[in-house]
Amino acid sequence: LMMTMQAYTNFMGFSIRYFGWGQEDDDAYYRLQALKMHPVGLSPEIGRYKALEHTRVHGLDETPLFQEQRKRLHEIAALKGTQQEVQQALHADSYDSVKYKILEVTKNNPPGCIRVKVELLLAYLPSSLDELPPPGYYGAI
Repeated sequence: LMMTMQAYTNFMGFSIRYFGWGQEDDDAYYRLQALKMHPVGLSPEIGRYKALEHTRVHGLDETPLFQEQRKRLHEIAALKGTQQEVQQALHADSYDSVKYKILEVTKNNPPGCIRVKVELLLAYLPSSLDELPPPGYYGAI
């Protein structure tokens, strides 16, 4: 996915509320659609990619957590309104809602870089794909 920083800021980045495999890319697509930012694929002459080979996680789409996240995905897909209204609805799980604590900052290792080690302060982190988030976790849309 390639976009300008302004476009990334407008669609508020990838959701931070998906766990397990998949759905975050579908969420990003629906966010872009809701904001009337229509993604365009590049022609094969300009852009190519090779998907990494991986085995399908058997039964993943049948787990309670996957099904709960799928409901959120349908809410995102159905979003309508002005850009401001859509951004307000998406704010709860956007990149700028991430809470964290800085643990360590290292400068110039490697040269010219700043490395920041953080602890994510997540309100919820499932211990298995059978665990459902607490009521209200995804917020209202």
